[in-house]
Amino acid sequence: MARNKSELEAARQLTILNNPCFEESEKTRKCLEKNNYDRDSCSPYFENFNQCKKFWNEVKWSRRAKGIQPELPHPDERPKIRAEYMAKLHRH
Repeated sequence: MARNKSELEAARQLTILNNPCFEESEKTRKCLEKNNYDRDSCSPYFENFNQCKKFWNEVKWSRRAKGIQPELPHPDERPKIRAEYMAKLHRH
């Protein structure tokens, strides 16, 4: 367990590094807390989280198939990858 703020922040950064859907997860958790853990009230948050996980799993599988390391891009690269994907969707 983290003992001070710097350890907590280091743990948070490690979580973000390994979980590209950290924000979606946090929003879902906060919604559940706010709504007395009523999942139906938070269904849009769950859907968003699930779509996020699906997207980043596809990115990991694609990078793995191409031999790209690391399989999960660094957090600094993720907005660009997401933007490229969205641009591709709008062209079709």
